[in-house]
Parts: sequence; structure tokens; C-alpha cells
Amino acid sequence: MKVTKIATGSSAALVATVILCSTAYAAGAGYAPGQSFGTSQTGGGTLSIVAAQTVSASGGTIAATAGSATLSVKVPSGAFSAGTQIVLAKGQAQSISGTPSGSKAVDDLVVSFLDSSNDGVNPSKPVTLTIRDSVIDSNAVVYKATSQGLHKVRFTAKKGEVDVTFTTDPEFVVVEPTSPVVDATQPVTGLPFTKTLAAGGLLALIGGLLLFSRRKAK
Repeated sequence: MKVTKIATGSSAALVATVILCSTAYAAGAGYAPGQSFGTSQTGGGTLSIVAAQTVSASGGTIAATAGSATLSVKVPSGAFSAGTQIVLAKGQAQSISGTPSGSKAVDDLVVSFLDSSNDGVNPSKPVTLTIRDSVIDSNAVVYKATSQGLHKVRFTAKKGEVDVTFTTDPEFVVVEPTSPVVDATQPVTGLPFTKTLAAGGLLALIGGLLLFSRRKAK
């Protein structure tokens, strides 16, 4: 796909949900942080470049910050046959609609790969994107955006971090639940477990005393 340079635009806020778009994004040579990068496929408004760097055939790592998030893209050796420009752009997660009920998007990110002719290319080996953000917890979910909606992709999540691997130009959306997740180890009554034990012990003691008194009466 031939790429035309896009004029500089306003920056966009980072979102906690990561959505991946199958549509290829491209940003010809010379792009720099702060420039606009088209429009999000997820309703996340104008995309703003946060990093643009060329890696050789031996691979490399691209790092950037976007709001409260720290981003890292690791390209393995041999993923590309020649020098390739890697572009990271972010959208406005708070503007994204279509997330599952009871959740919200917290990150909206695009990763683009361009060859020396400004054509979009795909890596021959999986590339890994790591997002570190205090708003992410272990319940985070990563989605891929397509013309049919959001589709969950393979990922790993832990408190403060999400990792996802891919082999196409993606737009990722990271989604967090807005309703608290009930811990299965907590009593459904909400009573402290120690009080429950105490109440059970008291009932057992009373039952034992009643049984003893009845036997004594006989």
C-alpha cells in the first residue's frame, strides 16, 4: 500500500483498553512524535504519533510514553529482511464505544511497519508490544478491531502490564471492567470470616450443652 504523509494534528489521550485493527496503517519516512496519523478505526478520534524509529534486519526495541503508560515494541532478528520504520500512535480511549457491557477502554494504540518505499509490510516473526500503566490490572482484556467489531486476541495481563504478540499492522484496545470483580474466597454474606467461625462455634457449644442436659435428665 502506498502511503501519503498526513498533516500534523492535535495529540490524543491514551485509553486502557487495547484494540487491534486488521487495517494497515502507514507513516512514510520522516514521521515524528506529535504528528497526527489518521483516524482510529474504533471511534478513538485522531491518532497521534508517540514514537517513530527504523530498525534493521537484526531487530531492535522501540520505547515510548503515552500519558501515564510506558510502551515497548520488541522486534526479533529476522522479522524484516531490511530496514523498516516502526510507528507507534495512540488514540482517545475514552471516546471508544462498542466495548462489552460493564467495561471501558483504557488504551488505544496503533503499531505500523513501513519499508523504504513507504509501503506497509508485515513481520515474518511475531512482534511483542508491552504496555505498562497503573490503570491496568489482571482483569484487563485485549481486543482486535475489525469491520465486524471487537475480537479478543491472545495476551497476558498482570497488575500494571499487558503483553500481546502479533504479525500484522494492528490497532489494539485494552479494556478494563468497570464493575468490581467479587473475590470467590469472600463469604457471600459479606461477614468477616472470623465472625462466621465464632458464630458457628457458639452454636455448636449451645447444641452440645442441650444434648448433655437432655441425657442427664434421663
